[in-house]
Amino acid sequence: MFRRWQRQFPFQVDLVTVHLPGRGRRITEPFATEFSPLVRTLAGLIAEEVQVAPGIRVPFAFYGHSMGAGIAFELARELWRRYTIEPAHLFVSGRRAPQWPHEDAGLRNLSHDEFLETVRRLNGTPKELLENPEWTEVFLPLLRSDFALIETYKYSSERPLSCAITAYCGTEDHGTPLESVRAWKEQTTSKFTLHEVPGDHFFIHRPSFPRLLSRDLLALVQTPARTNLARP
Repeated sequence: MFRRWQRQFPFQVDLVTVHLPGRGRRITEPFATEFSPLVRTLAGLIAEEVQVAPGIRVPFAFYGHSMGAGIAFELARELWRRYTIEPAHLFVSGRRAPQWPHEDAGLRNLSHDEFLETVRRLNGTPKELLENPEWTEVFLPLLRSDFALIETYKYSSERPLSCAITAYCGTEDHGTPLESVRAWKEQTTSKFTLHEVPGDHFFIHRPSFPRLLSRDLLALVQTPARTNLARP
């Protein structure tokens, strides 16, 4: 889904997707169930990717939705701790600020039918897949691992990021209250922007959202203080 967004992004921006274990080309690998090891691995890979020459780094930004927003945030902090580098901007959507309590504890341990109903209510999985037993056997374990990753996350207070943060919240996302998304502003010493977007938790599937994100990216790459977010 995310790769298709490249067509709507400014030409200066190169979209680089992250394949977590158990997905895409890594489908045969064990799922990640803990934040810390996952973030440490990603931080090392990204630090190497953006270092194009001694003292020269490619400007980059992070975007993450829901669980991905949490990963992007912790990844930004890990990069600062280990390499003293930060993204030019952090874009997050469909996710409470990390310091806010989450109310989805125990979902990974639900029975098959209860878990399937929970996934159905989230409204992010095609109905055809939910009604196909063979497909549910494939993707439900992956979703359980996602919930395990979310539920075992422990927030610790650290210095706020110095990069700006833009957060997006679905107007009908009842599991992610507006105030909990607004609280992301506490995680930066720079500018914070909040967008309310029509839709539920999976408003990112609407064609209008990539256009909105593209507009915000364009504003970022056109800022005089930046060079651009493209690879050389």
